[in-house]
Amino acid sequence: MSSKVQLLLGVVGLVVLIGYLITVAIAGYEGISYEFGKGWVIGAIVLALGRFAFPLGVGAFLGAWKVWGWHWFPALALGVPGVLLFIPGILMMIVRVFRKKN
Repeated sequence: MSSKVQLLLGVVGLVVLIGYLITVAIAGYEGISYEFGKGWVIGAIVLALGRFAFPLGVGAFLGAWKVWGWHWFPALALGVPGVLLFIPGILMMIVRVFRKKN
């Protein structure tokens, strides 16, 4: 691949990542303010700035699910995308345990 194509892919990837992060922040704000109130939103933002983004992810799930009307699974994928990798990892560990016993 040429360096221009790599640069273009990098820029496109960065734009997509920034768009995703803005979407999660908006959904997190709306979800937390809908479920818990504006005061809790401020606390979640302070925690997210301190590198503890779990409350904002939960808020993004709640915002996409209850405010935007998404089905729970895509809302979960938006709020906590690591779950999409976590569940298959657990299933593979279970499969390995049963394969070793046989």
